[in-house]
Amino acid sequence: MPPNVSPILTPSEKQIMDVLWRLKSASVQEVHRELNIQSGKAYNTVLSTLRTMATKGYVKHHKEQRAFIYSPTISEFQARDKAINNLLARFFEGSPQLFAQHLLGDRQPEKSDLNALMEEIIAAEKEGKSG
Repeated sequence: MPPNVSPILTPSEKQIMDVLWRLKSASVQEVHRELNIQSGKAYNTVLSTLRTMATKGYVKHHKEQRAFIYSPTISEFQARDKAINNLLARFFEGSPQLFAQHLLGDRQPEKSDLNALMEEIIAAEKEGKSG
């Protein structure tokens, strides 16, 4: 990966991936059309970003007639997982516990959110994922 390239999706890359995840595959023109409706991105910006994403391994492409068709190489879950792991490593010493404590520290979570988290913890313990 070239220097100064983000190891996780940038906000612009995430917008493009959202389009590709929804459409499964699309030409630069199709991605541009979708994004232009949402944010007014220039065609060349979309093209350049897709090329960078191909270099980073987030998308692949093939040629159909005169157009390159791009498709995602990672799922939304994989992208989210990579971003969270990066966040944990950079700010929380790799500790999910420190991350959870931070999330719960200054916020007032809804009781339903806490119950859902507790259910996830119990399920993880049953599957042997804890400690």
